[in-house]
Amino acid sequence: MPPITKTQFKIGLNCLLKLRHARPFGDRAKAYPQSASQNDMLRLLAEGGGAVEALWRQREPGYVGPVGREDAAEASMEAIRSAVERSRASGKMIPLYEITIMHGDFLARIDLLRVSEAKLQIVEMKAKSVQSGDATDAKNKILGAVGRDNNIATRTILQSWIPYLQDLAFQKVLLGQWLDVNGSKVGLRPDTAIEPGMILVNKSGSAKNEDTLGNFKTDYSIDKHGHTRAHVSYVGAGCPNTELLVEMTGMPAIITRIEEDARADDPAFTGKGISECMEMMANVIRKGQWPDAASRLTSSCKNCEFRTSGSAPNGFDECWGGPLVRYNLLTLPYVKSEQVASAITATTRRSAPACAARASDAPEVGDIRQRAAWHCMQCDPPVPIQAPGFSNVESRESKLRKGLPTEPCYFLDFECAPYPIPRRVGGKPYEWLPFQFEAHKLPSFSADLDQRVRLEGFLDL
Repeated sequence: MPPITKTQFKIGLNCLLKLRHARPFGDRAKAYPQSASQNDMLRLLAEGGGAVEALWRQREPGYVGPVGREDAAEASMEAIRSAVERSRASGKMIPLYEITIMHGDFLARIDLLRVSEAKLQIVEMKAKSVQSGDATDAKNKILGAVGRDNNIATRTILQSWIPYLQDLAFQKVLLGQWLDVNGSKVGLRPDTAIEPGMILVNKSGSAKNEDTLGNFKTDYSIDKHGHTRAHVSYVGAGCPNTELLVEMTGMPAIITRIEEDARADDPAFTGKGISECMEMMANVIRKGQWPDAASRLTSSCKNCEFRTSGSAPNGFDECWGGPLVRYNLLTLPYVKSEQVASAITATTRRSAPACAARASDAPEVGDIRQRAAWHCMQCDPPVPIQAPGFSNVESRESKLRKGLPTEPCYFLDFECAPYPIPRRVGGKPYEWLPFQFEAHKLPSFSADLDQRVRLEGFLDL
C-alpha cells in the first residue's frame, strides 16, 4: 500500500475517517480534495511557512533532498552517510534539508536533520509564532498551569500545540525505527541519540532590509492532483542574524510526553503512544477495518477540511450520507455560523442608509485589517489602480468621496491575512498583509449593497 505520510498520520490521530478520505480508497484512485486547496488565504498561510524555511536555509546552508518516495529515500540515505563522514572529519554537525525517511508502512520528509556521529537533531520548521526560544517559557503558551516545582511532566500541554508536537514526535519515532534497520549502513549506531527541536517565528523580532517580504520569490506550480503549490526561495543579499527566527530549547521532555501519549482525538487511539498508534493505524488500512461513520459524527464535523465546495464528491458527504437539505434540522450540528448569518440576511432585508455603500475617508479606528489595507493603498497602490492624479491628495479625495446620488459608485475591497514575513523595515511578524483586492461598482450612490457588481480585470493577488 502507499506509505502513510506524517500529514496523514496526524489526520488519522484526529479522525480515522479523515485518514480514509486522505488516501486512495476502493474505486477512488486518489484522495479527496481538502478545503485548503480551494482557499486563497489558507494557501497564503502555507506559503508563509515556505518563506520561513527559505529564510532559515540561507542562514544555515545545507544539502536539500529530492522530492519523491523510493528514489528520495535512497538519495536521503546516501546524504546521511556522506554527512556522517563529513561530520567525523570536521567535528561539526552537518545540516540536511527535506530528508525522506521511509520505514515499514510510514514515510516522513524531515524539514532539517543535523547529522553527527554521536547525535541527530531533528528540527521541524513552522510559521507559528513564539516570544521565547525556550519551549517551557510561560510566554509561549505551549505548557499550561505550572505544576509541582515547575516540572514539565506535570504541566498541561495546550491543545493548540498538540498537532505540531505530534508531527515532531512521529518523526522522532520513525527515525529511531529507521536507525534500528539502517544505522549501520550510514555509519551510525542503532541507539544514536535523537534530539527534537523546532524553528519558529520570533514575534518580538523586527525586519531589517535583508529579511522583508521583497527578498523572497514565489513560484507556483500545479501538482498531479490539480492543487496549486507555492515554492518560496530567498533572493536577498543574506541575513545571517535575522531576528525573525528562533530555535526552541526545552523540546525533548515535551516530545517524550507525546511519544508516551499521543493526545489523539480519535477514540481508537485514546491513551496510546505514538508507536502503538502507528501500528494500529497501519493495521486499519491493511485490513480495511474502518470505523462506522455513524458512530463518529459530531458537531465538530462542520469544520472538517474535507468539506469542500462544488458538486464533486467529497469526504464530508461520504460520512454524512450525501448532500442534505440546507438548514434541515438534522444538518444543524454542522451548519457554520456564517451560513446562519446569510440565511437571516436573505429573509430579513437590511435597510442600511445610502451612505453605507460609499467609500469612507478613513477606515474604522478599531479594525487593524482595514487600516493595513488603507495604508498600502495610500503609500503603495497596486499597479492596476494607479492613475494620473491618484498621488494628489485633493484630487484623490474628490474622486473617492464626492458624487451625485444618481452617479455610479466605484470602490475597492481588500482582503488581508497575517503573514510571518513583514513587508516593511521595522515591521513585526504577522502584521496584516493585503493579499487580494477587487473593484466593485454600484449603479448609484443610493443603491443597496446587494446591487454591487465586481468589475472584471480588477481581481488580483
